[in-house]
Amino acid sequence: MKLFHVLQERFGFTRNETTVLLFLCVTLTAGSGLRWYRNVHAAPPAPLSSYDYAIADSQFAALSRPAPADSGHAPSGGGRTRRHAPADTLRPFGINLNQADTTTLVKLPGIGPALAREIVRQRTEHGPFESVDDLLEVKGIGPKKLQKIRPYVAVD
Repeated sequence: MKLFHVLQERFGFTRNETTVLLFLCVTLTAGSGLRWYRNVHAAPPAPLSSYDYAIADSQFAALSRPAPADSGHAPSGGGRTRRHAPADTLRPFGINLNQADTTTLVKLPGIGPALAREIVRQRTEHGPFESVDDLLEVKGIGPKKLQKIRPYVAVD
């Protein structure tokens, strides 16, 4: 209680101002003590795991090399390479739908690995295709996509 009187007389604080000032001092002291305690008794930080970037760097370097001119993969806009072989490298009616595997079907324009698997699945479950138009029954192939691939496929 003596402290209250000293602060009031020396600085001209009211009783409420003195109470608030002492509360703030006690809170600051307790917070500093807690921070010190946590720093002293905290577990040391785990060392950062080292990551070997050599594999990622070699993959990046391999993908960054320009493709040979005769590979059929001409760079397109934005520095990207084409995902599939361009349609002009395919022979007209060169792919037999009833014999082609997924790697062959992926060469068709607009046909990715998933759609190629779907074509093979359709052929396996429902028998061989009787005409190129039977591709419309494959989920993911519509009239526009069929028109893109029609010049390159045939049915035996």
